[in-house]
Amino acid sequence: MTKLLNENTAVKIYDIHKDEKDYTNILNESMPEYLISAKKEKIISDETFVLVGYSRNNSNIEWYKKEGKYNFRMDDDKESLSLETNVVNVKYLLLREPRKDIANKIFKLKSKGPKVIQGKLLPDGYITKKLKDYYLVIDIEKEESMDFNGESFNVKELENYKTIKSKNNHMAAAGIPFAVTVTELMKTKVKNEST
Repeated sequence: MTKLLNENTAVKIYDIHKDEKDYTNILNESMPEYLISAKKEKIISDETFVLVGYSRNNSNIEWYKKEGKYNFRMDDDKESLSLETNVVNVKYLLLREPRKDIANKIFKLKSKGPKVIQGKLLPDGYITKKLKDYYLVIDIEKEESMDFNGESFNVKELENYKTIKSKNNHMAAAGIPFAVTVTELMKTKVKNEST
């Protein structure tokens, strides 16, 4: 059994590094090795995804926590979520807030993948200018995750955010969700000036 485990690990290490011609994916930040849970799941930072979402106001953040749900638009709107493989397989949600470069509200997802819900069936209290017909909804833990030890991240340094911003106006770019790996996210960790 141990020999098989070692062989699997060796193959995985080879797969990760076989095509590297440069070392741009080197990370010099401490990484959460185990997710804080009853299972003590080991994470592979290049294969663990964080969905970077947006909240227009604090009332919506309180609604997300109360209901244990986060919703995305589902229509032709530019702020709709694109269902790519990395999005469907996210483990965390990081919330961006208006006029803030730094984000630290991270929630662990309860289940994999979003569900389609009619806007009129969303629980009461969600604040929006105009309710859409349908939303993609993910279930999140009601409390913020401590898996990242309360770290803060400069989401505007993420390459996906820069790409979105270059293709959209400032207001539209703010609300467009995207997924990144834990490795990518950790590269934007805000340094604590006291250390």
